[in-house]
Formats: sequence, structure tokens, C-alpha cells
Amino acid sequence: LDGGVVDPRAIKSALLTSANKRVVHLDNTPWVTSGPGQPLDYQLGAGGLNALEAVDVLLGRDTGGQTRHMAVDKLRWDESEVTGSLGVLDPGAMVVASLVWHAHVGPLGVQLNNLDLLLKRVEDSQLVASSSSTVDNVEHIYAPSLAQGGTYQLVVVKSGFKSGDIEDFALSWRVIPRGMAQENALLPNAHPEPGHYVFEDVKSGSWIDPELATGFRYVAK
Repeated sequence: LDGGVVDPRAIKSALLTSANKRVVHLDNTPWVTSGPGQPLDYQLGAGGLNALEAVDVLLGRDTGGQTRHMAVDKLRWDESEVTGSLGVLDPGAMVVASLVWHAHVGPLGVQLNNLDLLLKRVEDSQLVASSSSTVDNVEHIYAPSLAQGGTYQLVVVKSGFKSGDIEDFALSWRVIPRGMAQENALLPNAHPEPGHYVFEDVKSGSWIDPELATGFRYVAK
């Protein structure tokens, strides 16, 4: 990444990708997206600021079982899309990605090229998640738990150019396997009795997210 860490698009992308979704509104309702056309929460944006995680995303550091990546690339007038491989992911993995580019100011005012961001499963070309806002220069994907394992990729798609022949952008992403972070904690496997929960085949050091309980039982096989 040549100079990417000081590119303002990369910094903004890293801040969005690293944001904590475990935040709530004043009425205690959780962070929520209104769909591909409005990928960010109307009040909370991408979530709560996590500056330390943003640095890891910006520098592409893989720590704690998480994969992080930052790419500064460009989409040319004769290209319809640019792809980035996430590799092979297990079921239950969380994927967060943010795409940022600049608006262009000229004699005709502000011109905004339209880019979209897609998350696809390569094996069957399944569209898993997408972000297609038409009102700003940000796309954001939050896929909290992949239903299927497989090879995944992010696709930057050109939806319409209004200014110039090339659009430079920053694309960052995080992949968090199940149990590798508080944001993607393991849930109980069973509820044998009220207030008690069972976690089976839990590796040491994994994050778990039990409901309010009076006791826990861990089963190793």
C-alpha cells in the first residue's frame, strides 16, 4: 500500500470499517441499516468510534484471529468493476467493508460518480450483501454472520460516471471468525433449563455472549 495510510479516503474508510456496531440510540434501540440504499444508521452512522481498531485496519494488521485489509485502487472508464478477494471463509464469519471516494468540484458544481459495493460468494455467484447509496460517496457493508462457508469477494461496481475517466477509491474490510471478537461472540448451543446455557466445542480464549443467566456449563468433546 504505497502511501495509502495518509490518503484521506483510506483514513475515512478505516474509521467506517472499524466502527463498533454494539451501540444504541437514546431510546436504547440498536444500530440498524435501512438496506442497500441507506447502508448507514440514520443517527449512529457506521457505529461507535474505535480508534485502535481503525489503525489496525488502516495498516492491514491481522491480529487476534481477525483479517484486515486496506486497498487504494482506481476504476477506469472502460472497466465495469474491480474485485478484492477475501479468501475462504467459514460459516458464521462477520464481514465489514467500506468504500470511499471523492466528489469532484468544478465549473458545473459538485459532480459525484456513483459506485456500488457488493459481497459475493464465488462458488455460486451468490449476492450476500450490497451497498448502493446514490446520495453520497460512501458504501458500507455489514454482514454479521455468513450463512455458508466458501470463497468470498468484494466487488466495486461502476453505476455511473459524471466526472472524469478514472475514479480513485479506498476499500477496506475486516473478517472476524465466530468467537474471535466480542462483536462476533459465540452463542449458546443449548438451554437445558431456565437460566442455564451450554456452550459446546468452545476453544480456549473465545468470546461468548450468554444471555442473563444464573449459571453456565461448558462441554468439551
